[in-house]
Amino acid sequence: MIEGYTVDFSSEDDERVLNNLMFYTEKDKYTLVEEGYAENGETDLLLYELSREQLMELAADGRAKWLEQLDGPVTFDPGQKDIYTSETFGKNTYNVCVASVGEEGILGISIVNKMLITAEIPEPATASIGDGNGMVVPAGGGTSSNDPDVAELFEYIRLAAGGGTPRIAILSSSRDTLSVVENHYYFRHDEHGSLETNFEASVSNLYTFH
Repeated sequence: MIEGYTVDFSSEDDERVLNNLMFYTEKDKYTLVEEGYAENGETDLLLYELSREQLMELAADGRAKWLEQLDGPVTFDPGQKDIYTSETFGKNTYNVCVASVGEEGILGISIVNKMLITAEIPEPATASIGDGNGMVVPAGGGTSSNDPDVAELFEYIRLAAGGGTPRIAILSSSRDTLSVVENHYYFRHDEHGSLETNFEASVSNLYTFH
């Protein structure tokens, strides 16, 4: 249940910050901020464009928690829903955000540095790829970068895997649990992006899976 989770945070020392809005979503905050959400195919939900009153209505609808306090820790409301999908908390992977709210709306959105991961551990794969003979290529942290300079590294991986458009399994060798691996792979840093987005940008000519 979502009310079993607590978020700790601290607001900026800024007199413009009057309240906070705490929410979670299976999407990332960039979907909300940049792409928006077409509710029933009609109304675009772009958080930065919503007024203070509209944000309070989201909270009243159970899709966020309206906070008078400017610092945590704060526990989610019982039954609080995904702000993006309006679905109840379940077995999934969620991002948690706290938005600073001023007189006219949102001043900024911070994403919590650890995801809520309740998804069940997948069953081990039993199918083989091709003849079942793979190749391990130690690639190091360079593959987590979106710097164009790493293009040569990905080209090396592609050639080492047989050339063409090989299927690549991305393995995180330094994480000890699935939840930590998923958080490391999907968490999207404001400046550097996520491992997922960096891989997609760098290996557009490859079919990847993880």
